[in-house]
Amino acid sequence: MPFPLTPTALLHEHASIPRNRKVAEAFFYVKLIEQWGSGTTRMADELREAGLPEPEFDESTPSLFRLALRQDPFSEERLQELGLNERQKRAVAYAREHGKITNTEYQRVTGVSKRTATRELATLTELGILVPSGTKGRSAAYSLKEPQKGQWGHNGAIMGPTAPS
Repeated sequence: MPFPLTPTALLHEHASIPRNRKVAEAFFYVKLIEQWGSGTTRMADELREAGLPEPEFDESTPSLFRLALRQDPFSEERLQELGLNERQKRAVAYAREHGKITNTEYQRVTGVSKRTATRELATLTELGILVPSGTKGRSAAYSLKEPQKGQWGHNGAIMGPTAPS
């Protein structure tokens, strides 16, 4: 990625630093780009408005950067990667559908004891999937955590080499 651009800068208003100015100008003239330096910002805004995680950039490989777009941070594949059991996956689906899940609801949906429900809800909280409400005890409820930038990603698409230094 050309200096001084950073992945964080790409998600906000920033100067355009084309790798090849002549190619960028040609794209602009044939209307393949609308405005210099606005593509990633608009993409991030659209994703946020759709309730999806921001794009994730990975520059860990020299001369390449990866861009990952996640459709759903709580997809079956992602939950499997995190090592969730079937009961926990059902609880995540329940919380998504109903906006929250309580210990009692977890017991009813999964058929486990209160102790197991408490332990598995704690695991889902430790993994950053659920967040508890401010209350404790019988009225405690857990909702899905809103994804933060960079929280869910890996395995992005290779977008091409970065500018030589």
